[in-house]
Amino acid sequence: MPTHQTPLVAPSKHELSQWHPAPIEKNPAALYLLSLRSINSREVMRRVMKGIALVLGFDEIEAIQWEKLRHTHVQFIINEAIARDLKPSSINLQLSALKGIAKQAWLNYQMSADAYQRIKEVKGASGQRIAPGRAWAKAIKSERMPSPRNWYLL
Repeated sequence: MPTHQTPLVAPSKHELSQWHPAPIEKNPAALYLLSLRSINSREVMRRVMKGIALVLGFDEIEAIQWEKLRHTHVQFIINEAIARDLKPSSINLQLSALKGIAKQAWLNYQMSADAYQRIKEVKGASGQRIAPGRAWAKAIKSERMPSPRNWYLL
């Protein structure tokens, strides 16, 4: 069977834009924030969502019709984060926010189960960044570089 691959290009701003902010009970992003139990979590996720909005070309999260979000948009956002060399934990935080928003859209009959399931299937970033200085220590241990005590021999 032939497979159809959608190119991962920047989504059109018009695909996700809305003229007037949706009321809070119809805004999946606002509902997602309300579903978080701690104020700190809400503040963190609001900042994450603001960053996502900026990647998509919006100034405010309220300007986005989140219910029109599709897996290609999510994959684009994740690829942009990888290209900006964000930490895997930061990338996964963005993905968590997007999946949470999609879940709220689905729960409120604003997104099809198929669209929600496709977003849920987007994989997060794996691995971890090496802390500053760790790459140096690793190189020394692997004997690619002389140990500090043998530097005087150079």
